[in-house]
Amino acid sequence: MLALILMKVKPGREFEIIDKLRREIEKYTFKVDNKPFIYEITGPYDVVIGLRLEQIEDIRSILSKVREYDGVTETSTSILIT
Repeated sequence: MLALILMKVKPGREFEIIDKLRREIEKYTFKVDNKPFIYEITGPYDVVIGLRLEQIEDIRSILSKVREYDGVTETSTSILIT
């Protein structure tokens, strides 16, 4: 299962959140060009992470962790349909 988590982050905290995601969540990400799919983005959200997971409970667990990060103010999750 592939999923995207979009995050709104307090201004100036983007790189801190990205670093934390790389340390704590990277093992669950899918790779693009051999790099983990964790990016700062433009638009209504600030950070996106792409996940490759075995079951829906994994998404719940990761979301719980991410929502506790100081600086993350909102999340939106989409499961990719292939």
